[in-house]
Amino acid sequence: MTIEKAHNTQGRAIAAGNDATEAARRAETAHHTTAARYSVHTVANRIKIVGGRHPTHSTRHHRQARMDHQRRWAKCVERRTNRRIRHDRLTVRLEEQQDQLTYWLQVRADQIAGGAATNYSRETINKGDFVRHRFGWAEVVRINAKSVSVRTEYSWTNTLEYEAIKEVKTAAEMSSQAAS
Repeated sequence: MTIEKAHNTQGRAIAAGNDATEAARRAETAHHTTAARYSVHTVANRIKIVGGRHPTHSTRHHRQARMDHQRRWAKCVERRTNRRIRHDRLTVRLEEQQDQLTYWLQVRADQIAGGAATNYSRETINKGDFVRHRFGWAEVVRINAKSVSVRTEYSWTNTLEYEAIKEVKTAAEMSSQAAS
């Protein structure tokens, strides 16, 4: 009887250990997922996508369904009712989109305030400055509304969006850094 009791106790201990291991694995997965969701580049991309999306645009699957609905609606006698329904639906979509944009803009502002993200723009960078991005330093040759063009080792320029810039230095700061 005591061997059976010990065996059952050991079985429960092993099951509890397995449960704890699984819980730790799930917590680690949740941590990585959340970190990826709120990474600086992901947040910047979400703002661009949500901010630039028109509420009537959708994926190809929904576009086909929308075309089917439009054909049915064309046959409908009460066009005014359908317009009101569509208007109400688009209003709801637009409000949801505005809520998402507000949320992600606040996340971005928190990242900038915490130093995790930069807030460079057309006003903070000049032609001739050097910018650091994920591949190193490059000289700015043109400033655009949403990006800068930088000189490469080759015969073309590369475009960097402001969100990808990690640091900016003037030409004088770069030359003094190289001299020392």
